[in-house]
Amino acid sequence: MKKPVLRIVGEGSEEKSRAKAALNPNIQTTLSLWYLNKQLVGELDGPALHDALEEQIKAGVSESTLVSQAATLNTLFHVLTQRATWNLGEHIQAAEIYLRLALKAQAQCARTIEVLQEIKNPRPVVINQANVAAQQIVQNGVLNVDSRTQSETVGGHQTLAALEPLHRASNG
Repeated sequence: MKKPVLRIVGEGSEEKSRAKAALNPNIQTTLSLWYLNKQLVGELDGPALHDALEEQIKAGVSESTLVSQAATLNTLFHVLTQRATWNLGEHIQAAEIYLRLALKAQAQCARTIEVLQEIKNPRPVVINQANVAAQQIVQNGVLNVDSRTQSETVGGHQTLAALEPLHRASNG
């Protein structure tokens, strides 16, 4: 049996602890980082990686992460654009695929920069309309602003008369 990346310690049964861990975003990120970095730097210690992630979260490295991601996406855009231009003459389908990927990287880069700007310079919240009213109740055509007061229901016009017909051509 293979050694687990992280040892899950928690209250209750092992199944319950494993289920909670499976839904924990920091543990999911740790596992993803562990698998992805395995190719780059070799196998890392799972708990040490999780602790390092927790430290970065507490330190508030979200801005530096976004800047790094934007720079990576921008580089990816340029590399894919170069590959698209290299393939334009002979392999038009490959050029199209590279260009589509380049434009996706560019769009993600722009979105990442927007998010970074929102974090650094949040937009002020402006309230254009505020509806403030006391409790209102409409009963039989009479508006009773405060339902705590007793009011007598006023009867409407009980006899209704039909209106004269309107002939648009002649009344025009």
